[in-house]
Amino acid sequence: MIIFLMFVFGALIGSFLNVVALRLPSEERFWRGRSHCVFCNKLLHWFELIPLVSFLWQGGKCRDCKKNISWRYILIEIATGGLFSGTYYFLSGQSLFYFWPTLICYLIIISVLEIIFLIDLKEGIIFDLLIWPFIVLILVFWILSGANWLIFLLSGLGCAAFFGAQYLLSRGKWIGAGDIGLGFLLGAWLGFPAILVALFFSYVVGALIGLVLIILKKKSWASSLPFAVFLIPGAFFALFWGHRIVSWYIGLVGRF
Repeated sequence: MIIFLMFVFGALIGSFLNVVALRLPSEERFWRGRSHCVFCNKLLHWFELIPLVSFLWQGGKCRDCKKNISWRYILIEIATGGLFSGTYYFLSGQSLFYFWPTLICYLIIISVLEIIFLIDLKEGIIFDLLIWPFIVLILVFWILSGANWLIFLLSGLGCAAFFGAQYLLSRGKWIGAGDIGLGFLLGAWLGFPAILVALFFSYVVGALIGLVLIILKKKSWASSLPFAVFLIPGAFFALFWGHRIVSWYIGLVGRF
């Protein structure tokens, strides 16, 4: 029952994240003003803003202008619901004293990463506002939780240095400057060695998707792809399965 409630809560937050990601690049204040159709600017009623339900009930179209609503809205609501309920389940074995602060911190970071994902996917930029305050948040959390925060700090610095070296060598052609800060955030959040799983996932999936796009002639070999759209799903993958994969790999290597 709690898992279902976390999914519903996540879907509600996902609806809000969609609004933030849409308004932030245009410098529109996302906390003010009612939601409206992006095509006809019609103000939306409360029953048109129910996550998942409104989209399906309206057939994926605006009730007024009948233009198709992007599938990204419902997909983000589903994804956020899944991530929230999955995170609750993932942390459920912890003591209550540790569980709730960790859950709240993780859900905040997950929400911010989703906003970064959406903006980078559409605009190809990463805002510092969505990076550095949350690096401070996660490091303060590790310090207060009694964890070995130095490992997480070094993991963040190492990941940032890895991306920074690529940025300098390619003069910004391989990755953007925003990816350096994002690497710091993810490294400080996941720690070592989970961040290695996130990086491996990101590069492999990114290369495969890039190759498919080239074959389909949607991109050329000289084209670039926003790296955050691969790095952030890689981080979510590493959060839930990173340590299992590392343990499996160490066990496999130990056999030889």
